[in-house]
Amino acid sequence: MKKRGQFYIIAAFVILIAFAGLTYVYTSVRTPVKRVVIYDLAEEAHYEMNQLINNRVFTGESNSEVAQDIKNFAIYYANRNPNIEIAMIYGDQSEIYKINSTDVILLTPANGIVSIELSGDQRDFDIKSGQKNFYVMLKNEIYGEKNIAVK
Repeated sequence: MKKRGQFYIIAAFVILIAFAGLTYVYTSVRTPVKRVVIYDLAEEAHYEMNQLINNRVFTGESNSEVAQDIKNFAIYYANRNPNIEIAMIYGDQSEIYKINSTDVILLTPANGIVSIELSGDQRDFDIKSGQKNFYVMLKNEIYGEKNIAVK
């Protein structure tokens, strides 16, 4: 009788190990690498740059100093996302800066509109008078599909 009880204990232990092994197999599934969604990145960049601009305007920095800070931010984003092109516009009616990871260019708005081009794709932006304007334009191309986000 004692041997029969040992058999049931060993059988239960073997079943428990088999069940644990199957559970491990089902819970160790790999997920594909998540691609960066350009629209979410544009939203994030716009939010963070608004925080930076508000801080710099509050401390009294000039438009050119703020533009240099934005350039540093563009360099950070370009390094973090090498397959995405980035351009930012900052300023008011008197001074508009086009900023990317390589340079800062002073532009003159024509009739309150500034045109920006990223690798052949051009967008027009309204420059409102009496306030600071900030726009983000991101572009990437994956598998022949162009994605452009403007925020």
